[in-house]
Amino acid sequence: MSSKTSEYKENLNESNILLSEQLLETWLSFTSTVRNERIVKGFTFREIFILHILANQDTCKTSAAKSVQKNIPDRNITATDIVNQTSILKPQVNKILDSLESRKLIKRQRSDKDKRYVFISLTPYGRRQYLHEHKNIIDLIEQLISSLGESNTRKLISNLDSTAVIIGKLISTDRS
Repeated sequence: MSSKTSEYKENLNESNILLSEQLLETWLSFTSTVRNERIVKGFTFREIFILHILANQDTCKTSAAKSVQKNIPDRNITATDIVNQTSILKPQVNKILDSLESRKLIKRQRSDKDKRYVFISLTPYGRRQYLHEHKNIIDLIEQLISSLGESNTRKLISNLDSTAVIIGKLISTDRS
């Protein structure tokens, strides 16, 4: 191998390391801002995620919305469905569901056809609470779109979608 090729690979490696560090810093800054600023008042990230799934179980008709809820079948939702959709461990999902139920935001109903299944749905109060928080989130997102512009917002969506797919594959490969 020529010295120019070796030098190029060394510079490329240094460039990748710097890029990796820069991406890590950006990722940490983004996630800490989103998690620490409490965009949603009165709910944890996981609670609002589960409420979102439940609120959209019947209205999830667009292809974009379906891709967000890729593991949720077109039927009543069980705790296992939520585990599959969110990747939250089953004991944690049950704890969150217990909390949401104690606050009268969701109800659980055992299936009439198969008693092994317990279906989860929003109560009317839970739907109102979710919709209130959803409006606040949409208002914030509309401000973000206004700041970024439509073209950059579409690029961001595409990049975040691609990143989620790639990271999902990398993580599942690492676990295999």
